[in-house]
Amino acid sequence: MFSYRVNCHGTVLPDASALPADPLTFGLGLKESLSAWRAAGYRSVLLELPIDRSPLIPVAVDAGFLFHHSTTRELTLLCSLTPEPVFVPSVTHTVGAGGVVLNDHRELLVVWEAADRASPNRYKLPGGYVDPGENICSAVEREVFEETGVRSRFEAVICVRHWHINLFGSSNLYFVCRLAPLTLEIEDVDPEIHDVRWMPIDQYLASAEIYPFNQRVVELAIRGGGMATGSLAGYSRSPEEVEIFFEV
Repeated sequence: MFSYRVNCHGTVLPDASALPADPLTFGLGLKESLSAWRAAGYRSVLLELPIDRSPLIPVAVDAGFLFHHSTTRELTLLCSLTPEPVFVPSVTHTVGAGGVVLNDHRELLVVWEAADRASPNRYKLPGGYVDPGENICSAVEREVFEETGVRSRFEAVICVRHWHINLFGSSNLYFVCRLAPLTLEIEDVDPEIHDVRWMPIDQYLASAEIYPFNQRVVELAIRGGGMATGSLAGYSRSPEEVEIFFEV
């Protein structure tokens, strides 16, 4: 049998590092393991196959496994062990963060993306995707710097947009944050950005070339408030593990 562990949902997780590389040996071990796992009353199996074990994929499919999700270096397959198929959801969302950066001269930091040179709605808020394991606060500060060269400090989340038309059939959660600039000098360091500037807030809010959504969140940022990160007494998770936002 394969080495494995079982999670709290009754799902078997075989040890990927201990799987045999030979498809024939893998097939024999998989057959024996599946039989034992069914007899033990487990509900499903999530089988992670690293890219160097790709020859094992057809063997797993022949044994009843279905594709579940993948990364660039690993494929995870799912097999239900009960008569009623078990649905274990894969990743359903991507996460992004954008920044409303306001300086003391009533100016807003905006970008014009190179891909949108022909767009009538030119200037947008700097932002992008949150990396796996990255906090939203850190991600929005990083994205603002990468696109504009301006360093900033997270202050609050002022809006969350839930969008259902996104890459690979997933949905997207986009956190729009208010940030305070720590530097003012602009450096267009991202080749995907056509132009960066400090734009007067009144001009931004009055322009017909700005998305109404962006104008609305800028108005909210000017008012203040929002949600900031905070700690919770007695909560067992560290800030590195869980990011919590409370209304300010």
